[in-house]
Amino acid sequence: MDSPPLNPAYPKSLIHSGDHIRKRRLNLRPTQKEVADIIGATKSSIWNWEGNEPSPFWHHWGAIVGFQGHDPLPPPQTMAERLVRYRRLIGLSQKETARQLGIDQSTLAGWERGEHRPNRKNLDRVNAFLDGDLSDGPGAIKGPISENPPDRGKSKPARQRSIP
Repeated sequence: MDSPPLNPAYPKSLIHSGDHIRKRRLNLRPTQKEVADIIGATKSSIWNWEGNEPSPFWHHWGAIVGFQGHDPLPPPQTMAERLVRYRRLIGLSQKETARQLGIDQSTLAGWERGEHRPNRKNLDRVNAFLDGDLSDGPGAIKGPISENPPDRGKSKPARQRSIP
């Protein structure tokens, strides 16, 4: 028995977050408006994301992961990626995350860009933050961050800066 042909609206490949949203929506068959209501976005946002125009805003990521049942992005590999991923999954801004960590927003921004790493005191705070409620949920981020990351083949060590 032949399988039915795929809907021509199906994305040909799953590269962007919008491709994943479109595939899930077509599988479940809700309208763009219904998906928008689930995610807390507008219908035009869903339409734009599915067309791979702008990427979804950070505060929508947790709802998108919930709608899809998984995190479509590749697993985070660095402390910077882990911080950004977890912060987005729980729907926090950099400003709110920095407040919770007891640091300045510009310090967090530097960590998230991989420009520098937290000192020992702040590393403990970051690990406590990353060990939050989503540690076993979608997009799980497991294990503590070490003060000395493994060598990734870079020619020079990452710049380290102490935070007063």
